[in-house]
Amino acid sequence: MQKQLFLLQKQLLISHFSVFHKQKQLFLLQKQLLISHFSVFHKRKQLFLLQKQLLISHFSVFHKRKQLLLLQKQLLISHFSVFHKQKQLLVSYFSVLRKQK
Repeated sequence: MQKQLFLLQKQLLISHFSVFHKQKQLFLLQKQLLISHFSVFHKRKQLFLLQKQLLISHFSVFHKRKQLLLLQKQLLISHFSVFHKQKQLLVSYFSVLRKQK
């Protein structure tokens, strides 16, 4: 009877060690999963920051293009104004020439 009791205690001890070992493995797997989640979170945060920088760059480019367009519009208006004044001068010049004849 004592021998059987001893064998049962031995089996119980082995079972406890087996459970302990499996719990330890589970803990390590959970730890690795947590580390992976933090890594994914960090990479998503980096991606978000890069997307934010890209958006800011696009807005900057858009703003500069808008400024360029406005400057080109002002230049075109100035050219038309100069052209109009040159036309008026020519008309005046021809008018004076006609009167001299």
